[in-house]
Amino acid sequence: MVFVACRSPKPVTNSTLTSVEWGQLKSAYLGLPVSISLAKVEKRVNEAIPWQFKNAAWPAFDQRSCGEPAIKYTVSRDSIHLKPEGNTLYFDMNLSYGIEGSYCPLCFDGECKSPVLPFSCGVQKEAPRRMHWVGKIIWSVGADFQLKTRSETLKLKALDPCEFTFLKVDFTKMVQQEFEKAISAALQGGDQQMNKINLLSAYQPTLSDMNRGIDLKDNGFLAIVPQMITMGPVELKNKRMVTWLGVQSVLSWSNTPLKIPAKRPQFQYVKDPKIEPWELDVALSWEAIQRLVQGQWQGKTLQLNDQGDFLQFNKVDIEPHKEGWIKVSGVVNIEAKKLSRKNVRFEVQTKPNLDAQGQQLILEEILFDLGFKNKIIEAGIGWELMQKRWKDVKYNQIDLQSVLNSVVMEVNEKLVGLNTQKFGLKGSFQKASISKMNVDNEGFKMTLALSGQWELLINP
Repeated sequence: MVFVACRSPKPVTNSTLTSVEWGQLKSAYLGLPVSISLAKVEKRVNEAIPWQFKNAAWPAFDQRSCGEPAIKYTVSRDSIHLKPEGNTLYFDMNLSYGIEGSYCPLCFDGECKSPVLPFSCGVQKEAPRRMHWVGKIIWSVGADFQLKTRSETLKLKALDPCEFTFLKVDFTKMVQQEFEKAISAALQGGDQQMNKINLLSAYQPTLSDMNRGIDLKDNGFLAIVPQMITMGPVELKNKRMVTWLGVQSVLSWSNTPLKIPAKRPQFQYVKDPKIEPWELDVALSWEAIQRLVQGQWQGKTLQLNDQGDFLQFNKVDIEPHKEGWIKVSGVVNIEAKKLSRKNVRFEVQTKPNLDAQGQQLILEEILFDLGFKNKIIEAGIGWELMQKRWKDVKYNQIDLQSVLNSVVMEVNEKLVGLNTQKFGLKGSFQKASISKMNVDNEGFKMTLALSGQWELLINP
């Protein structure tokens, strides 16, 4: 096994591997793409904010102390148009308004001592006047998935102001300040309505079904229990607000549906959503490992030098050794210019470790048996040369890619068929890597990280 062949290894057949069982899945990351029509959001916001604002005493005048104008007004708004940027919705709209009022220019001891001067603007036969309103709605989601909004005015500008001034009193500015108070009150009311929305409530029936378990026919029930839901930035695409929810879940199995109520998952914002790999426990028996290694090395040759000396592996066996170690033995032919040896037995004790990519096992701390070493030296092949050649061409590896590819294919087939009347899964894994591995008397116990993208479909 230490001496990898020069040719590509044979693919591993399904008979080499133990079938992947549902219970071997440990965790799952499900993506829930969210796409909401901007028009629907605007409709909801429009429903929350009044279309018309009036003074508090309408249809009467707001009474003030003598010397201050008594006024009444109405303000009508256009439809709100939103522009999302992250967690802020910017809006602008036009307002039309009309004002009526009266003013006493001469007061004494709180009483009017002169004729009252009436004034009006944008009412009766006069066309309504216009203002432009710019504001923003900052939204967030609490740990309880409750929507939270804070709305405020950024700019309120009279496009065609009422141009009347009595005794240096700027009525236009005064009226605009009244409008700002009314608008502020309307925004607070809109926030109160929006803050009643719980974003998880619409998905609660689906989460409950996932928690109870999916009937896998003869394989019991698979429960998908969300632990964490993450949310990325909101973007505007094709007049739709889109974002991505990541649902990190724990998977569990039982023979009957679970009756434990689903716990509320945690919530977290993430600036850069990352798709987390699924975790899968897989065990390879020594019989499976034997077939894998034989397919990669048995019958292959290892070139030792430019003079044509080589080893040919006729038989390779693998078995467990002491804790964390394996033993490889077999039979080779030694072909060298000085002499040739047929059916030379060899034995290697080695400690396998994962490579950085989790695709191969690197055989480290190699210990050859003394008898094999002597046969190599008798054939006129330098022992150090043989070891150097073995290391130079990286024959100290067991390639597990065929195993990983087989697992990816099988898990994809299982998950694609996992659909119910209420929800299903869509996607695929493209790659698997080994994140943890342990060697024991039963074989290789591995935890795989499956990389890919799976979407949770509600009522597919």
